[in-house]
Amino acid sequence: MEQKTLTYEGNTYRIRKMNAIEVLALRSASDMKTVEGAKQFFVNVLERLEVQAGEQWLPVKQPNTNVYLPDGIENDLNAIQALVEFFMNDFLTPFFEKSAE
Repeated sequence: MEQKTLTYEGNTYRIRKMNAIEVLALRSASDMKTVEGAKQFFVNVLERLEVQAGEQWLPVKQPNTNVYLPDGIENDLNAIQALVEFFMNDFLTPFFEKSAE
């Protein structure tokens, strides 16, 4: 299966490979009932996205740090919204729809 990408403002993003346990844990942890729960879910999503830098793919957010690539993306509401929607629409929702079949 071809890995889907998103191009936003000149940068190309993709979802890094995850095993089923990680996907299930992420889905279970998607508590959108509180601000803190939603914030943690968005951070978890950004940690599972990669941005292309030349021939390499680097994490959008480094786990356990406050390092984001490209620099400043954490302050770009439209970029964060586009990345989270890409993750939800192209990966998480289809993954669970396929699992339910």
